[in-house]
Amino acid sequence: MINIHTMKQLYEAAFYRLPSLIGSITEIARCIWQNGWAEANAGNMSFDITTQLHELYLVKETDLTRYYLVSRTGSRYRQYAKDLMNSFVLVAVEKDGLESTQTIYPVESKPTSEWQTHRRIQEYFQTYKPDYKCIIHVHPAEIIALSQLPAYNDPVSLNQRLMSILPETKYYLPTGVAMARFAETGTTELAEASMAALAAQNALIWQGHGLMAFGKDPDEAFDYLEIVNKAAKLWFLLN
Repeated sequence: MINIHTMKQLYEAAFYRLPSLIGSITEIARCIWQNGWAEANAGNMSFDITTQLHELYLVKETDLTRYYLVSRTGSRYRQYAKDLMNSFVLVAVEKDGLESTQTIYPVESKPTSEWQTHRRIQEYFQTYKPDYKCIIHVHPAEIIALSQLPAYNDPVSLNQRLMSILPETKYYLPTGVAMARFAETGTTELAEASMAALAAQNALIWQGHGLMAFGKDPDEAFDYLEIVNKAAKLWFLLN
């Protein structure tokens, strides 16, 4: 297991030596809050920063441990700009065969309750989309409402409709939007439902819950959030 001194060094490096990433997270969080997509402490983010730590020579490339910046339990998007460092934790996942060990810093903190699902998706991308490092989850009202309509029961038809309503959808999200069935927040069932729904899509709707988007960086993931939510808004304007 990685010692706490090393975790502290890597945690501080993430905030002080990755200015581009930290600046993007802060700006995207502000946009999410202003859009009304994150009531109270709703929503969360995770970023695989393993490659950046390799590039800073803080972690050897031969080290198979993965390092993630993850929203902290109880953190609020509206407070990220004021105190980003205290809104995130660093999670190190060390694998030894089929077993894995997880170390979290600061030690008294916990990652978001949705970390289980984030981790499954991050690990999926390591195999199928290795350049994808960012996951953002938000709670847009239009998406939550749309996911509870009868139309949600036919993902193929709903995707076709969203693409016809907003042409940009088919250009930015040519494989459509993944749609998972309802499962309780923070549960293994939600992680399983997410993985069952997800294939090559860059966005995922959680029924009755919200929207996730994935990308190489925060800006790309946020683009997908904007597009899917605008298509949902147009759905309600036209129906």
